[in-house]
Amino acid sequence: KQWYQRRVAITAGGPGASYWYAAMNFLVHAIMYTYFCLRAVKIQIPLILAKCITSLQSVQMLVGFTVNFYSIYRKLKGEECGNTYAHSIVAIALYFSYFVLFLRFAQQRYSKPKTQ
Repeated sequence: KQWYQRRVAITAGGPGASYWYAAMNFLVHAIMYTYFCLRAVKIQIPLILAKCITSLQSVQMLVGFTVNFYSIYRKLKGEECGNTYAHSIVAIALYFSYFVLFLRFAQQRYSKPKTQ
């Protein structure tokens, strides 16, 4: 998952959305890597915090998805928008794929195994 996300993160941000995406991405990653650092030095972190970080990552993907849909909506109305149709469509696909990856991770990591 990491290699996929890193390769396309800049592409998904796009020219019209680069500032909001950069700020949101920085915030989420600052929290995430602080968590990883604390875990690496064997500091116990409550599971609820890990779940919150995964939720925050998922929300980030939903926001990116929504902003790019809104970009298409604005362009269809003839309003100014910094994104092209092609960029918005690619970004929607990327954000959706990230969202699915985060949901799968959350399901695998946080769901209790079914007892038989």
